[in-house]
Amino acid sequence: MNEQVEAWFKGLTPAQQSLLSELRQLIFDAAPDAVEELKWNQPCYRRNGFFCYLQKAARHVTIGFQQGAQLSDPESLLQGEGKGMRHIKIRIGERIRAPAIQRLIAQALALDEV
Repeated sequence: MNEQVEAWFKGLTPAQQSLLSELRQLIFDAAPDAVEELKWNQPCYRRNGFFCYLQKAARHVTIGFQQGAQLSDPESLLQGEGKGMRHIKIRIGERIRAPAIQRLIAQALALDEV
């Protein structure tokens, strides 16, 4: 784990920390070899290239995918309209839809292999 990212996590509210720690664990469960870096004041995860990131906000947290526009999203969780990136906002107090997010992470990792 990255010291800068650890410090970033320590600066979160308890609610943000709970949600973002769960998302972080989903990322590392899928990609134990992922490199975690603090870029643009947010944790970013890469193997061959950056495949996802985490963000904090006052009322929600976000997991985003660099190649999100190419991901299959039957549950319509992904938001965004650009050519590449997509993200999922999880409001403070909501539950993380772990199985669906795990599938998206797996797809993002598969695209990272190409």
